[in-house]
Amino acid sequence: MLSLILSDVVDDPLASIASGPTVPNKDDPGLPLRLLDKYHIRDKVPPVVVEVLERVVSHLGPPTTQSLNVLIGNNKVMSRAVCLLARQTGYQSYLLTTSLVGASRSVGRAMAQLAFYLCYGDAAVPVAHDPVTEIAQNLQVRYRELEQLKESAERAFDMGRPICVVAAGETTVHVTGPGKGGRCQELALAAAIELDRLFNHAQLQPQRAELVVLAAGTDGQDGPTDAAGAMVHITTVPEASAQGIDATGDLERNDSHHFFRTFNGGADHLITGLTGTNVMDLHMLLLRRKPANS
Repeated sequence: MLSLILSDVVDDPLASIASGPTVPNKDDPGLPLRLLDKYHIRDKVPPVVVEVLERVVSHLGPPTTQSLNVLIGNNKVMSRAVCLLARQTGYQSYLLTTSLVGASRSVGRAMAQLAFYLCYGDAAVPVAHDPVTEIAQNLQVRYRELEQLKESAERAFDMGRPICVVAAGETTVHVTGPGKGGRCQELALAAAIELDRLFNHAQLQPQRAELVVLAAGTDGQDGPTDAAGAMVHITTVPEASAQGIDATGDLERNDSHHFFRTFNGGADHLITGLTGTNVMDLHMLLLRRKPANS
């Protein structure tokens, strides 16, 4: 049996992708009976169930079907393609991680802090602790990787080139409000609020960055919505406020879909339709640093 597999699971464990129907089960066959005995409930289970479990233990043989599982697509392939396209369009691209997990809000804030760090350095990031450590923890990358990214970005900026930072994976949302959204839209909205706090209220002049933070699901559907995700920039929150849209309130209500549907008439809402595939989510930072005297 030949299986061609597209992975929608972080780090591509074959047994977890679609529950691994063609992957040999390596679980201990005696475990179910031991669990029944551990909790003293074997006599409460129908005898036929116990009989089947005992038969499995005593007659388990090698797999009767040989399978060849071939991973033909995952978020690493997608991320490398994005980086290649970015280079072809003039960006210095950097693949930060393909194993991004965690809370959407924390990751969104970290993406904004990363942008600020790449523009101004770690001393300028207004957080309580070492900013690089905090960013590294929330993006789940090593400290040294962020330092190397900063060095690479500085070289690109010195040559007048913008940079593209790619981080792929799948975050999660803890839903407490009555609104509608998805992990990518929530991540983008959290990033927008943090970008506003950092770039518009840190009193660092002149404004040195042109940037976009983008988050989108590769299947074209983010949560129970018609959107794949959204993109934000430094002025998203103040522009929304001028339009009577409360970014912080929408985030607290888990109503990111409402925010992006109404802000600028939905111009920053990414609506692609269903793509017919799923290799998790793409998170991207596009950043151009302007000269200090511009």
